[in-house]
Amino acid sequence: MRLQQLCQQLGLPHPQVDVEFSRLSRDTRDISPDCLFIAIAGSQFDPHLHLPELLSSGKIAGALCQHPVDGPNTLVLPDLAEREATIAVAAYGNPSAALKVVGVTGTNGKSSTISYLRQVYQALGHRTATIGTLGYAIDGGPSAELANTTPCATTLQHILHLCLQHHVEYVFMEVSSHAIALGRVQGIRFHGAIFTNLTPDHLDFHGTMDDYLQTKLRLFTPAPPYAIIHTRRIPRKLPPLPGVLSFGPGEDADIPTTEQQVSPEGIRFCLQGQIYRSPLRGRGNLENVQAVAAFCHHEGQERQQVARAIAALRPIEGRFMPISHNGRHGIIDYAHTPDALEQLLKSTREICHGRLIVVFGCGGDRDKTKRPLMGAIASELADICIVTDDNPRTEDPQHIISQIIAAMDMGRTTVIHERLRAITCARELANGDDLVVIAGKGHEKYQIYGRQKHRFCDAEAFCS
Repeated sequence: MRLQQLCQQLGLPHPQVDVEFSRLSRDTRDISPDCLFIAIAGSQFDPHLHLPELLSSGKIAGALCQHPVDGPNTLVLPDLAEREATIAVAAYGNPSAALKVVGVTGTNGKSSTISYLRQVYQALGHRTATIGTLGYAIDGGPSAELANTTPCATTLQHILHLCLQHHVEYVFMEVSSHAIALGRVQGIRFHGAIFTNLTPDHLDFHGTMDDYLQTKLRLFTPAPPYAIIHTRRIPRKLPPLPGVLSFGPGEDADIPTTEQQVSPEGIRFCLQGQIYRSPLRGRGNLENVQAVAAFCHHEGQERQQVARAIAALRPIEGRFMPISHNGRHGIIDYAHTPDALEQLLKSTREICHGRLIVVFGCGGDRDKTKRPLMGAIASELADICIVTDDNPRTEDPQHIISQIIAAMDMGRTTVIHERLRAITCARELANGDDLVVIAGKGHEKYQIYGRQKHRFCDAEAFCS
């Protein structure tokens, strides 16, 4: 595409120069001579400072920027941040119009739900892709990392364009509240949407739970053709949502689930007369799999085929993931909100024959209101609590932990800042019947101190 063509299509100011480009980028580490760079200043990094060198050296074809810079082939758009999604959609030819994009939102369960949707729809014979916390993967290929659960509009439209090139039919993507509020998913035509649950989180960004809810509901107004909400897991009165069906336990749901069972062998439930079983364990997975079954039912997929696919579901890394070392047993999970930690500890208590030992912390530079809540939940539901660092970032780790332990029983609580030592201590405390729950990081392979990522893996720490 040519820059003048793009500007004419969108009614943007006519550029003095014209350049040809084949892709967009917002990342100075991901550039090429055929790239039109989208320069949007962030709180930590301003790419405008690097544009003169990138332009003069021919490392990029041109740039859209928020203010003038030295160098050729630029167009200044002061409101570029607000226009980014519209520009990206047009530059890539509106790829979502030719895809079946299903957005999954909710405080917890998004990564698991899109993974299970992918597995089921692949078993049904469809080509799929996923976009979310674990990165993006296209048609069974390897996963590529993403900086955010829902990437910026420029990256997101590029991924959707790649999906089209690989003849993908369904794209299952996590849609965070940040992404909705910041316009990252603007211009995407959603085929379906799933709202898993709503519990306290991200109040540093939203301020109130009502704003958090209203932001997520924007995914359902207007409703995509196939939209479902687990209304029992949203403890607030919902406005009328035409075209949106409810699912979950209780006959008042549009798609009711009954006969729910959670056991060490897996989960079981009945939906619209069809029995579904899965070897996946835990209450969280029960809700995630119910969401998958309800969506498949709403879309009209053949029930018995869906039931067979659900029976073969595989867990994803870092989500209720069992681990063992020298006769000691543990569960690694990404739970990093009060509700997720509560559901995790209740689920693990059901399969634990001895003491329940939990290792957890809270992230720095994130919602502070959840810290004492998580401490109180851990203290109530676990026999032994070890509070440790979990990505303190630029905050003082001692300050974070002091907020966590404010509501805890210190007679059963130990503070060990170094996460490796904390996990080792928990493992050594455990005997054969005890269960060590390591919460908060899940799949992550790093620990963030300051602005630096240091390699760290909970599973490796448990087995070291």
